[in-house]
Amino acid sequence: MANSFDEAWDNVQDHLHYQYSLYAKWLAEAGERQPVAVPPAEAFRHMGNELGILAVGDPDQVAEKILALTAETRTTHLVLGMNIAGLSPEKSRSSIELFAREVMPRLR
Repeated sequence: MANSFDEAWDNVQDHLHYQYSLYAKWLAEAGERQPVAVPPAEAFRHMGNELGILAVGDPDQVAEKILALTAETRTTHLVLGMNIAGLSPEKSRSSIELFAREVMPRLR
């Protein structure tokens, strides 16, 4: 999460691409699914709901996504993965602080 949609995606798209590529490889090797072509990193920001529960964007977008998901499903806990492999600790910390300040109060 960041102050804008584009900033948030600029921060994480390459890291998420790496992560999704690795997961796709592991699943294929385990026989869980056929090998899939992971789209280029820059395409991720335009995939919307195809990425499932992933919430990347500004505080309003992230809050809306979480509130929509929790309205659809009985939710007792929220697990956040804000420390994406390769993302700098400064960017992770900034995202966490922004979430705590701007999104958490909306979830109560």
